[in-house]
Amino acid sequence: MVKEFFKDTKPFGQLVALCVLVVLFFVVASGITACAVLFGMDVGNKTHMLLLQVLTQAAVFLLPAVVFVMLFSACPGQTLQLRFSRRMWWLALAGVAVLLLSVPFSDWLTQVNDSWHWSGRWAALEESLREQSSSSQDFVDRVLSQKGVATLLLNLFVMAVVPAVCEEFFFRGALQTVMMRWLRNPHVAIGVTAALFSLMHGEFFAFLPRFFLGVLLGYLFYYSGSMLVNMCAHFFNNAVVVIVYYLYAEGAISGNVVENINAPWYAVAAGMVLAVAVFYAFFVRPKMKNISAVSCDGEEVSAVHD
Repeated sequence: MVKEFFKDTKPFGQLVALCVLVVLFFVVASGITACAVLFGMDVGNKTHMLLLQVLTQAAVFLLPAVVFVMLFSACPGQTLQLRFSRRMWWLALAGVAVLLLSVPFSDWLTQVNDSWHWSGRWAALEESLREQSSSSQDFVDRVLSQKGVATLLLNLFVMAVVPAVCEEFFFRGALQTVMMRWLRNPHVAIGVTAALFSLMHGEFFAFLPRFFLGVLLGYLFYYSGSMLVNMCAHFFNNAVVVIVYYLYAEGAISGNVVENINAPWYAVAAGMVLAVAVFYAFFVRPKMKNISAVSCDGEEVSAVHD
């Protein structure tokens, strides 16, 4: 009965419903956090902060995406592109390669973004936004700059595995999908979703590198038609940061590497050329026309992309 009620909802109505779900679950998560603090949770404790991180990710991203596809999709698994065939695993490796080759360019975008400065009436806003970014960075430094293999594994789970699953389900599986239905242009939909992906992380002076990451992940999802590819790429993107911090804490690398890679321009250019070549060879050229997807009745159908 519920499916019958929601199945004919227009794409814009679905988008509004998704936003309502995000707000609803955010309020619920905030209430749980407030109660936890009231009953003794120490928000300054590292373990407690990590628990809150997992709760926030699950409440704001994962649960709204799951409820959304359950309401508006006749086949939630197909909508979320939960395909784990052997070929998808090879494509996941290719996606990871594309993302890792793009890291120097992303680092350059970080430096460009950080060089933005506002004057006049906007100066106070810039100072406030930079303080917010500094606070977020302090949290990352406190959590990741600790020694021990057990700590490394915990940080990998909270900072890499959880976001890779929760954020990809929401931004690519739910938001990008409904955006494509509404806007009827996959490239615009990917761009808008990438912008929202960056903005919802709440760090304006890291907007460009996160927007670039969102675009990469958006096109990986569009051309691969597999959530596995996106989750693996997102995981490795975050895992690189976690591992670099760990190596710094252990004294294996210098602090300069943690702050910025500072790769020379030719390394940035070479990385992007290779990234584009790998992406074209594995994702664009085949267009995935021969990759099969499982329909709701269990039969295999071809996944068609433009």
